Amino acid sequence: MSSKTSSEADRLKVLLQESSSLLRKIKPPKKRKKVKPKFTWRQRDAMGRIVSQRSRPSTSQDTELDNLIQLLEEPVIEQDLTNVEQQDWATQQHISSQKWEEARPQLLENYLKLERCVPRFCQHCHNSEAVIRCRDCLPLQYFCGACDLECHRRYALHNRCSMNGFFSPIPPSTVIGEELTHQHHMKPLPLELPQTICGCPVVPSVVCSKPVVLITMKELYCGGCAKTWTPDLSSVQNSGYWPANQQLSLLYDEEVFQMFETLKLVAPGSSRLALMRVLNMKTAAYGRTGTVCGDTFQRSYNEWAICHYTVSKLCVEEPFTCPACHPDMLAVAVDGNRKLYRFKNLESISEDSGYFKGVFICKDEDVASFVDDIQSKTHHAGFQAAKEKARKSCETLDEEGLEVAVCRHGVLLKALNMFRGEMMAYPLKLQVDLASHHPSFFCMDVTCKYTPYLKKVCNACPE
Repeated sequence: MSSKTSSEADRLKVLLQESSSLLRKIKPPKKRKKVKPKFTWRQRDAMGRIVSQRSRPSTSQDTELDNLIQLLEEPVIEQDLTNVEQQDWATQQHISSQKWEEARPQLLENYLKLERCVPRFCQHCHNSEAVIRCRDCLPLQYFCGACDLECHRRYALHNRCSMNGFFSPIPPSTVIGEELTHQHHMKPLPLELPQTICGCPVVPSVVCSKPVVLITMKELYCGGCAKTWTPDLSSVQNSGYWPANQQLSLLYDEEVFQMFETLKLVAPGSSRLALMRVLNMKTAAYGRTGTVCGDTFQRSYNEWAICHYTVSKLCVEEPFTCPACHPDMLAVAVDGNRKLYRFKNLESISEDSGYFKGVFICKDEDVASFVDDIQSKTHHAGFQAAKEKARKSCETLDEEGLEVAVCRHGVLLKALNMFRGEMMAYPLKLQVDLASHHPSFFCMDVTCKYTPYLKKVCNACPE
């Protein structure tokens, strides 16, 4: 009887083991989650030392030593005694605008003098007349033909200009020969060369083989009388730089502005922030420190663009014209952009007018007088495009957007600020201003409603 009981117990144990293994195969056990180790923050002082969390009584010697260390670590700031009180942001912007406005005539005058080519002697041999200017070789930027050939054989990528009554850019492979003739001369591309290319003891010489196209971006003291010379604004501009402030403590190379202007033309979606990131990355890549301030760059670039626009205006160049459509345009398209708005509370921050007032965006007073004149002679009508009349937050807006006119190639022609939503008097104002371009078609998204309104206005205003 006992042997039979023991055999049944063993059999039951085997069945239990098989059922357990089968259960593990069908439903494997859950893995335990790994518990992340806990960590604590350690506070450090200005010197990088760990600050003890336990409070201990400080002695007078420790307090005096900490005060001395803090006094030595504080930067020395030169304060203007005439304006010690801290100014708010609006006052600082107003003072900055006044200083830029005062310096604008001198900036324009110096900019116009840049292209004046004055006869000079070569700053290297001091014998021959200079025929080449190279700002990359500052301060010795003027060369005769022989000195230019000798120096720029090593610096083939320098940007040079010929001096033949005016400064004209020339390619790196061009040199100035006798009688001021332009000659083609092959120059080696700057490359890291091996010390030896074979087992010969002769040092290898550099020769030009095939042409390569490379696209890159690239105080005086007298010991006798102790007299010093500090560069002024005119000297800074003559060297190819543009000031970022009136103290001349920060300068920009004009090539950066030219690159930014070209980038906005060929890639309109590129932002100023993207350019700042590129410049900061290049700064770090070349082992330098510091960052480029976007607001300072934008302000300085605007002043540079103003000088460019003034020079273009003196040369009777028309901005915002399409070369493919000029002088007679086939079609002009007009539509509103409600994303370019401005809040009313921003009026108190800056009372300065725009840089290019009336050039692209029509003057607000001209638009207001035109709208009032139309409304006084005919019943005003508005249209609802994309539910423009469903205004829930327009009470807080001053300018609700822009009404923009473009040609069929997408070139911007004219625009105006919208203050009362999209009403039909705004595209009518643009149509009147662009009548000198003689467009054959005037396109809108609500032309079916604009055409009856235009006929009504023409009957009430034959002029």
